[in-house]
Amino acid sequence: MDFSWVHEGKLVLLEVKDFTQTTAMLAAADFVPVKNQPNPWRFEELVGKITDTILMMLAAWSGTAWGKSLAAELPAAVRKPIKLVLAVALDLPSNLKVYLGALKTALNDRLKGRLKVAGVEAVALMDYDTLISRPTFSPYVSRLLPA
Repeated sequence: MDFSWVHEGKLVLLEVKDFTQTTAMLAAADFVPVKNQPNPWRFEELVGKITDTILMMLAAWSGTAWGKSLAAELPAAVRKPIKLVLAVALDLPSNLKVYLGALKTALNDRLKGRLKVAGVEAVALMDYDTLISRPTFSPYVSRLLPA
């Protein structure tokens, strides 16, 4: 995940992706899995990042020797188990934003077991405009304007 902070007693972990420079080439099939087809690599990348994040946090809280060494590298506020909020923000053109719901469903379906182990209901997936309008995120993120 790209950014993290503690907000109202929860560790918020945020992954951000900006596809605005490559959008002419992108279509729904580049993000959303289709039954009986290989999953898009962008989808698999999100699954991998979220899985790695969950496993690292659980390891840090596990009490094993490696987990303790990992926990020592974390800020004090998150060295002990804390509720996780996992979020992904995608900057997409309007023609691709219509697929966010399908992508969110596919992502959460794929991660369901992993999320349950970490006590997470679901991954929040949204576009940048939604991200910067939500109270959990707005104090910490903003959209940079072109120079």
